[in-house]
Amino acid sequence: YVMAALLETCPGEAEPMLIAAIRQTAHGQLPDLGLWLEACLRISMLPLLRLLADHGISFEAHLQNSLLALVDGMPACYYVRDLEGVSIHRARAAEAG
Repeated sequence: YVMAALLETCPGEAEPMLIAAIRQTAHGQLPDLGLWLEACLRISMLPLLRLLADHGISFEAHLQNSLLALVDGMPACYYVRDLEGVSIHRARAAEAG
C-alpha cells in the first residue's frame, strides 16, 4: 500500500483507508495500535536512520514514495521507491567504506 493513500479517508467513510487495510489483512480485527505503530517505526524509521548514521545515506521517504506491506494486520515490510530523493554525505560515506 502507498502510505499517502492509506492516510486518506474515502468519501462517506469515517476511518482512513489504513484502518480498513489493517482490518482486511487481520481477518476483521484491529491489533493494539500502539504496538502497530511501534512495529511500523521499527521497520521504517530505524533502518532509514541507521543508514544515515552508519553510511551517510539519507532517503526522502515521504508518504508518496513509501509503501507498506501488512501481514495479519501488522507492518511487515517498508519500501522506499523513487530514489531521486537520495543524498549521500560524502565524508561519512567515505568513512564507512
